[in-house]
Amino acid sequence: MKNIPNLITSIRLFAALAMIAITWSGIAPVPTWFLPLFIAAAFSDMLDGYIARKFSWCTDFGATLDSVSDMALYAAVFTCFLVYRTEAMTLCAPLFVSGVIIQVSHWAYSVWKHKQFPAYHSNLSRLVAYAMFFACLYFWSTKSPIILAAMLIFWIVCSLEGMIITYVLSGPRSNISDIRLAVALSKQSRREI
Repeated sequence: MKNIPNLITSIRLFAALAMIAITWSGIAPVPTWFLPLFIAAAFSDMLDGYIARKFSWCTDFGATLDSVSDMALYAAVFTCFLVYRTEAMTLCAPLFVSGVIIQVSHWAYSVWKHKQFPAYHSNLSRLVAYAMFFACLYFWSTKSPIILAAMLIFWIVCSLEGMIITYVLSGPRSNISDIRLAVALSKQSRREI
């Protein structure tokens, strides 16, 4: 039973990988599969965390798997946008490239400093995840570059928050609600030494 959240998260990871494969292969027309797979994957993101917290089944492995699955889902969504909403993605290319650089830098910094993939699940990242869900749906139907730009800015802000949390923390942690908690945990660790 304790593995139910991880199973749900794994399904999201495979759905994201399927979205990428379908996009590049051109097997099916995008409108027929993008929204159902995206909506199912997004709801699984809400469900796995809820179940893990409700039944106290949170683990470091689950937090990392959730973060990897989230990034895979975002990669799948932006891959679909790149192929099927090319004009808007071209207009927002500087933001997209900046987001990729900041995100990869954050991952590398966390692995270098703490020897682990960052899995903070902050309040801001949860809020942004919900906003991005609705923004993705709206962008998919309107193709508005402004909505896409807002999504990319949200992503950049979350990546920067994660980088700050990584900088502040004195050791590896997961499920950090915000920068203030990271500062408090870091101070506590220094007092214990």
